[in-house]
Amino acid sequence: MKTKLVVGFLVVLSLSFAAVALAVDAPPKGNVNVAESLGFSGLSKKSVIYPHDKHVKALENQCATCHVPGASKKVLVSQKTGQPLDISTIVQDGVKNKLHVEFCWECHNVKKVKVGKKCATCHTGAKL
Repeated sequence: MKTKLVVGFLVVLSLSFAAVALAVDAPPKGNVNVAESLGFSGLSKKSVIYPHDKHVKALENQCATCHVPGASKKVLVSQKTGQPLDISTIVQDGVKNKLHVEFCWECHNVKKVKVGKKCATCHTGAKL
């Protein structure tokens, strides 16, 4: 009886950890506040509200186009180099930061997305 109880407990515990792991790695639904998601604060511009679902659909669920496989979903791929994107200086680098130059704008240039580079196009959220 004790063995069944212990085995049952271990199964429930394992499933709980699996559920948490899947929830952490599950793609966000709807719009994502990029600054909040990446842990930025003290920004001079409004935060970007990123339509994640729209991009997932346009990229046909190819997560590795934007995210480093096997890493945290916060680790992005430079669209110029294909390497992990270092965004640690984004707040200091202003408009020429790597997130703009090597990620958003580069992808839109390659895919010929005509939304322009006007700040207010993407920076629509609250200042953090």
